[in-house]
Amino acid sequence: MASEASLALEPVSIYISRATQKLYVRRNTHRPAPDGGGEVFDFSIEFRVAIRNPDKPIGTHVFTAVARTDAGLR
Repeated sequence: MASEASLALEPVSIYISRATQKLYVRRNTHRPAPDGGGEVFDFSIEFRVAIRNPDKPIGTHVFTAVARTDAGLR
């Protein structure tokens, strides 16, 4: 099992669901899924969000942070 220190080095995935109106932050734990269908992601953070015009598509957007610096993420 990965320790918290090693998980802190893992990239995170952030996504917003229009269906649940939540923002999710996940990271890979590198533990196998119980059903053998991949790997387990942790459930580190979930927030409720208010989506203006929830009937309209919000699109798909990808932002990538490639490095951590003293000033933040690049």
